[in-house]
Formats: sequence, C-alpha cells, structure tokens
Amino acid sequence: MFESHRLFESQFNRNTWQGVVACLAVAFGLGLVIAVAHRIKNPSNKTFLTALVLLPIATQFFVMIFDKTVNPYAGIAVAGAFALIRFRSEPGSARDIVGIFIAVVAGFSVGLGFVYIALIFAFTASAISVGLKFIPIPQKWDKAGEEKRLKITVPEDMDYETEFSGILSEYTKSHTIVRVKTSALGSLYTVDYKILFKPKASQKEMIDRIRMLNGNLPIVCSIYQLPEEREL
Repeated sequence: MFESHRLFESQFNRNTWQGVVACLAVAFGLGLVIAVAHRIKNPSNKTFLTALVLLPIATQFFVMIFDKTVNPYAGIAVAGAFALIRFRSEPGSARDIVGIFIAVVAGFSVGLGFVYIALIFAFTASAISVGLKFIPIPQKWDKAGEEKRLKITVPEDMDYETEFSGILSEYTKSHTIVRVKTSALGSLYTVDYKILFKPKASQKEMIDRIRMLNGNLPIVCSIYQLPEEREL
C-alpha cells in the first residue's frame, strides 16, 4: 500500500478507486476535526464551518486532477488562491484565515497521497489551536483589543461619517463602517461599525457620549458577527 516506510516519502496509492475513496474519507474526517477545533471558544456560523469541512475534500480532488493532467504545483497555487478569495470582499478574522489555510494544507497532503503527514499536521494544528484558546492572555499583552460590532441609529440629516469619528478614535484602536441601512421610510440610518476597543476602554462611557450626539436613538454594541449572520 505504501512505497516506503519513511514518513516524508510514503505516498498512498491513488491509482485505484479504493485508494480514492480512502483519501476521500480521510479528507472528510480531517475537515470535521478542523471545523470542531475552530468552533471551540470561537464564534462561527454554520456556513463557515461547512466550508472548513468541504475544503479538504475539494482541495484533494483538485490536486489529484492537476496531478494527473497538468502541473500539480499549478493546482496547489490555484486552489490556495480560490480558498482565500472570500477575504477579498468580506471581512474575516485572522483565526478564520488560519482555519482555511489548515484545511487547504490538509487537503493538499491527502490529494498528493501523503496521508500520514495530513493526519499528523491536522491533528497537531487543531490540538495547538484548541490549547491556545484556553490559555488566558494578560490584558497588557492583548494588543488587538476586543473586536465588537457597533450599530448606531442616526437621523437622516446627520453626517455619520464624521460625527462619531472623534469619540470612536478615543475609545477604539480602529473603526470601520461595514454597512449602512435605512429605516423608517428613509428618515433614519443604521450605521454598522466593526471596532477594536483599546485596552481598559469603557464601553458604557463611549455609548453615553454617542447617545448625546444621535439624540438617544438606539445603539447596539455586541460581539462581532461574520457577514453571513448579519440581518438583511
């Protein structure tokens, strides 16, 4: 079944349908492991978790096809580019990017026949990922702050692009408008921000100051959600 007992030279026989099915089963299992590890202590929606499960399978077959027809290295480059294409138009966290990268590398390994390497890599990366999530990080070391979603309702005549910039700059490291929605027949705007709080920044103080500017209209500050979960 294996050409060599040396790990980095051992390739699974993919020239039979039994070998293809075995590689498919391994890719599916590794996708489940990666998705479960990503979900632990990390808010994720069903769409993204499904993508993590399917990515190793899709990458495996993609590499197999290129390996038999064209250049396998070209297949690796193209598959990697397509795997990360969602982050060109949708904001994604670093953990999401790493999760996709782990799934793609696992699929590459299985597609090239290095099943042992795929198993070791996926389980090791998932174990490290889960372990690090349970290690508390001191506040002074947390350079990224706390990622939140801020929704501010404003009247239609307010210049929301500049009105809140001073307050948000004081309490956050970064703030980006990700969506603007009209309501009440166009008389109100709901401005959706993605923000990163500064360490020790008071969320209540910031909201109280914004309330004085938007006429005490609704303000919502919550855990930042992935774009697929947002309201339409």
